[in-house]
Amino acid sequence: MSPITSFLTNAPCVATRERGCFLQLIGSLCIAAFVSGCASLPKPEADWNERPHLDTSRTAWARALAGPMAEHEGLSGVQLIPYGLDALSARLAVADTAERSLDVQYYIWKTDGAGRLLAEHLVEAADRGVKVRLLLDDVGGSTSDDLLLALDSHTNIEVRLFNPVANRLFRLASSLSDFQRVNRRMHNKSFTADKLVSIVGGRNIGDHYFASGEQEAHYADLDVIAAGPAGAEVSAMFDLYWFGSRTIPIRALDRTKLSQEQLVEAREMLMKTAKEISASDDFKGLAENSLGVAIRRREPGFMWGRTRLIYDLPEKVTVDRSDTKTHLLPKLRELAEGAEQELFVVSPYFVPGDGGVKFFRSLRARGTRVVVLANSLASNDVTPVHAGYSQYRKALLRDGVELFELKPTAQVRRAAREHDNVREKSSRSPGTGLHAKVFVFDRRRLFVGSFNLDPRSASLNTEMGLVIDIPGVAGPFAESLEKSFGENAYRLEFVPGPGQCKECGSIAWVSQKSGEVTRYTHDPETSFWRRLKVRCLRLLPIEEQL
Repeated sequence: MSPITSFLTNAPCVATRERGCFLQLIGSLCIAAFVSGCASLPKPEADWNERPHLDTSRTAWARALAGPMAEHEGLSGVQLIPYGLDALSARLAVADTAERSLDVQYYIWKTDGAGRLLAEHLVEAADRGVKVRLLLDDVGGSTSDDLLLALDSHTNIEVRLFNPVANRLFRLASSLSDFQRVNRRMHNKSFTADKLVSIVGGRNIGDHYFASGEQEAHYADLDVIAAGPAGAEVSAMFDLYWFGSRTIPIRALDRTKLSQEQLVEAREMLMKTAKEISASDDFKGLAENSLGVAIRRREPGFMWGRTRLIYDLPEKVTVDRSDTKTHLLPKLRELAEGAEQELFVVSPYFVPGDGGVKFFRSLRARGTRVVVLANSLASNDVTPVHAGYSQYRKALLRDGVELFELKPTAQVRRAAREHDNVREKSSRSPGTGLHAKVFVFDRRRLFVGSFNLDPRSASLNTEMGLVIDIPGVAGPFAESLEKSFGENAYRLEFVPGPGQCKECGSIAWVSQKSGEVTRYTHDPETSFWRRLKVRCLRLLPIEEQL
């Protein structure tokens, strides 16, 4: 069995969970200590900056959008995608309708069902002559070099990695020896066809991002499909990253040459597994999914209005974290400062810091309502982040910020309609987690993107998101979100302590279910040991890494 076939047919080895992998890791680290320091990134080559002209003005998407774009001059068409199966179906359909180009950029691309299915559709697009550019973060993803090299070997597919680890054999040791650089990651997520139609939002590529699978919590998330000027903006941003100084082709990083036999075997295996995945219980409704069907007809239910793409420049990872000239956050802060009546913040990894608390306090002082939805400890998959967040809850509540935390039992729908094989989160799933990154300003403007309100998104990683200035989109979303709080989220209350001590007091978690109200005096549905772990983590000086 070739390395590629083995990779496609077996789950990735996770060093911290398998004893054999752990022992292998220890041995590798001992050897790597002597060799990792010698590795260096390859020097740029002339063909890395080649920019072949691709005319997408005559594609089917261009023809389909010509009328609406003329009618709505200067405006973009948008449609929110809150449900997992819809989000996967939309990406498959966008890939299937591309005629000239597919630009794909992700932090994580897993090799599970969704990942393999999408990879096969990228290959099918390349077979039709579509130029596919796949840009992945090197640390966030779990895809092997062998598979990336197999994809890159296709005449019409090129794979590049952002800020990659230099030593491909001893990656962990190489990362640790070069931590200052490797710690800066690309967290962007976009999927763009023919430079006109793009899907952006919070989802990476993996089963649980699409509310599927049984191994990880199903995520509540949000994407948006956008066409017109918004798609062109995403395409232009993609080029900045693709040709950036920290982006390197996989073929330059790993000089392994795969035989023609290995490549044929890999393609056949990918086709076979994609066919099996499409027929599985989780994904068998994809072909009839109404959003996917509409996209293939090039007739999504777009609403037209003003949009603006805001993003970190790729140079953000090369400068000091205090240098904000390349940062997205100042633009987002400006939008928040402009909110007069209400600001909604949806951030799964929410660590506002003293500066964030002060900012929210200033909004509350002038009468602006501030509502935050974050993960509860029970639904959070990154305990250190919850430790960072939890120390700010009392201050936020005292200032009048309304805090809600997602329940691990929240229901996640997979598709928008019953005939699309809607299935609520099953008992097989190990729970629900929040993953959407959304800001709503006065129910008029909506930001959907990859940005978490935490130090890592603010200062270390690169991020992006689309600002949608359409009240008919932002208002209904905020209304639907607030209605869902009752059954799906805990409402936090500050309980004052005795006397005049402002720092005293405690937190109560209020839960509603079937009309019954329950109050908790500690993080609900968590063990004593997990709560103790959070307390211990608070003592560590790790906030700037969260």
